[in-house]
Amino acid sequence: MTKARLNIQHDYITLRITFADGGKLNFTRSYGGAKASGNLATREALEFFDAWTRQGTGTMGEKMNRLCEKAKAASNLQELIKTA
Repeated sequence: MTKARLNIQHDYITLRITFADGGKLNFTRSYGGAKASGNLATREALEFFDAWTRQGTGTMGEKMNRLCEKAKAASNLQELIKTA
């Protein structure tokens, strides 16, 4: 089972994901930009996250919350990228 949660601070928001396959990924968005960390942090993952948070409507918190819910339904990073 994939676990995902948001950590919201004053100037940044982090989505922490532990996929069912054991992979871990943290996405952080702040005024300074976006970053990815964890054993699944690749350029593809960062580009996906950056594009996800720049497109669509709503606040950054709303976008991150939607991504958090999609992450919980995915069993790995590739599935999240395909379904989001």
